[in-house]
Amino acid sequence: LSNANFLVFLTVAFLLATQLQFFFLGTAPYLSELGVPGRSVPAVMTLAQVAQLAATAVLAFHTSDIRGRIGFVGIFSIGIALWLAMYAVYALMPRRVPVILAQALHGLAYTFLIWVGFVYVNEVAPPDIRGSAQGLYTVVLFGFGCFLGTQFTGIVMDKLKTPQGSFRWRPLFLVPCGMTLICLIVMATMFRG
Repeated sequence: LSNANFLVFLTVAFLLATQLQFFFLGTAPYLSELGVPGRSVPAVMTLAQVAQLAATAVLAFHTSDIRGRIGFVGIFSIGIALWLAMYAVYALMPRRVPVILAQALHGLAYTFLIWVGFVYVNEVAPPDIRGSAQGLYTVVLFGFGCFLGTQFTGIVMDKLKTPQGSFRWRPLFLVPCGMTLICLIVMATMFRG
């Protein structure tokens, strides 16, 4: 954690993990409200995994080429921008087709930030603490980030719930839009790599 770049990366990754809960907790009810039949919601959300697998397959063979051109900062910034685009579609284009297509943005963003993040951690950590560094990254994302993000998302969803049991979707998804935009600015201006 004495490495300033690593600390910026870890902080941004943590903040993004908290915002991912808006995707995980909000997408299914949002899709249902937009007219996607309940039985089809899991299949629609699987588009994210399909995009993630495709992006991972491409990056697995070309990470060093892409990194040589735009660096880790470029790769991570693209990932954050993809999440920002997804939340912007959710908030500003509340129609079934755009929101369904936006599922792919989540999968691509996940690959560009989280998957490549494991590569970054492996490169910057000294060999004798690589396993510990990977463990720290995992706990920050999937432990603290997911736990605190679930609590925060739940509070926001409760505040924006309508008397009819739905949600005020635009302001709800503008919350992760704002936080993701801040993360993008921090990554683009403070991270060197």
